[in-house]
Amino acid sequence: MVMGFMGLIGFMVAALLTGCLTSWVWCFVNKWEVSEDCTISQWVQIHGPKKVGEMMRCPFCFNWWTAWVVVVVALVVTGEWWLVGVPFFSTTIGRLLSS
Repeated sequence: MVMGFMGLIGFMVAALLTGCLTSWVWCFVNKWEVSEDCTISQWVQIHGPKKVGEMMRCPFCFNWWTAWVVVVVALVVTGEWWLVGVPFFSTTIGRLLSS
């Protein structure tokens, strides 16, 4: 199935919105304090699994996996398979907004 011009616009909007959402989640996780002087990111780095703690220190990795979570939820809700390509473009957008 050919996407067409409006499909391309929808893809770009989905990538932009996903990038903005992942950037917002990154800021939220790094600013919201779970306890006194301990953000969610720091708490996960201390108490969470090692790989997840490493991801919390890397904005690119965090945006990549957060974008995949958003896309999988959107895929289940809409059934649109073209959404699978969104993280490849939204990660860069989210990384630029997170810095």
